[in-house]
Amino acid sequence: MEAHLLSICIGLPLCSALVAVLWDDAVWVYRCALVGAVGAALIALSLVVGFEPSESRWDWIPELGITYRVGLDGIALFPFALTALALVLALAVCRRTRGEIVGLSVVASAALGAYAAQDLLAFYFCAEAAILPLLVLLGREDGRPQAGLRLALGAAAGGVPLLVAVVYLGVVHLSQVGHLSFDLLDLQSLDLPAAAQAWLLLAFLFGLAVRVPLAPLHGWLQMVLRVASPAVLLVLTGAWLHLGAYGIMRFCPTLFPDAFSAWRGPLAALAAATAVYGALIGLAQGRMRAWLACATLSQMGWVVFGICTLHAAGLRGSAVVLVGHGLVIAAWLLLAGMLAERGIDAENGLGRGAPRLSAWLLVAALAAVGLPGTVLFAGEFSILVAACAAWGQPGLLIAMAALLHGVSGLRLIQRIVWGAKGATAPMDMRWREMALVVPLLLCALALGLKPGPVLDRVGGSIDQVLAVAAPAATAGEGE
Repeated sequence: MEAHLLSICIGLPLCSALVAVLWDDAVWVYRCALVGAVGAALIALSLVVGFEPSESRWDWIPELGITYRVGLDGIALFPFALTALALVLALAVCRRTRGEIVGLSVVASAALGAYAAQDLLAFYFCAEAAILPLLVLLGREDGRPQAGLRLALGAAAGGVPLLVAVVYLGVVHLSQVGHLSFDLLDLQSLDLPAAAQAWLLLAFLFGLAVRVPLAPLHGWLQMVLRVASPAVLLVLTGAWLHLGAYGIMRFCPTLFPDAFSAWRGPLAALAAATAVYGALIGLAQGRMRAWLACATLSQMGWVVFGICTLHAAGLRGSAVVLVGHGLVIAAWLLLAGMLAERGIDAENGLGRGAPRLSAWLLVAALAAVGLPGTVLFAGEFSILVAACAAWGQPGLLIAMAALLHGVSGLRLIQRIVWGAKGATAPMDMRWREMALVVPLLLCALALGLKPGPVLDRVGGSIDQVLAVAAPAATAGEGE
């Protein structure tokens, strides 16, 4: 039954997009899209609460090895649920035009399909299917297509080697087993020479690192966060962005265990440099959206660094940071939209005119910088423990990112909340706005105090990844 619910959850936003294309009444189109998004979110929530790994399979084009096989393991569960949640929030704050409703729904449906896909080719096509609607959505923002073009070109540059690697794996399966298959379990059993593993791993890493993003492939991130509306950013950061980190965690250690164990050191160094770099340039940012781009860059560096430890605590910490980033960035984007409506930025502070808005901005800032007791702290601390176990004291250098990120976040919130008050007192937070933001921040605080609900659900899947990847890492260290 859960497998069928999964297909329904993926299809609901797509059906809403189809209704929006065929129906002229903008009011009913929006209502239909919102009902579909809420339905998908409720199904996703039910899957999280009663989580049991399950899947549904249908041989779509067996001659080409293409199957419709969807399922959720612990690694995909929370990004899947956050995608459904992001669509609800995006529709709640969007402009309610047909074009935007269609774009948001298609991006979310494609991301849901990518997270649930158990076929590598299906994952690739679902991830790529989100790029065109993102390009259209970003092109509608103030008539400036540069941000969307940069994102699309970066994704396309990474997508080409990724597609070549996926097709190569299918052809190798054909030569070794006798039939074409892109099924993840089938591909994990391939006998690949070390040189082939290395080239395939590099193709996967390049294709996925653009989406994470890792430096120096992050050029699109700050431009997109600067020009896009909160609704577009909610589905971009809550749905599409996490596909890169998810792909690295889910595919790279299991498909190429020997190559990943050999390259995890340089990849960890790049991830740590990304985390520190993002936190460092965050110190120079005076605008909230620019700082959010730096914060996202830094936190994604933490996620990839944790994966590279090939330690249970590290991968669990990465999963927790992904969940925390999804919750906190959604709250920040909603708050940024509220501040923009009120004409407030880092040089025109709230003063004492909006106590509720100031209070929740402060809570969001503390959650974003990883204060002890918040979900990001729980994840980052777990990653530090794993880094120390994997590399000793050098693994602790990434802690610099946490310190710099904390300083930059608190400086920004000090300017916004306690900076020079504007000429007119800003309107305080409305109850509808609080209904969107407060649950996200309360979840971030609750999971920081008790991350067990996340750890319990991701633990089994992470153990399966380590069962494949950790022996190769141990053998590599012993040589």
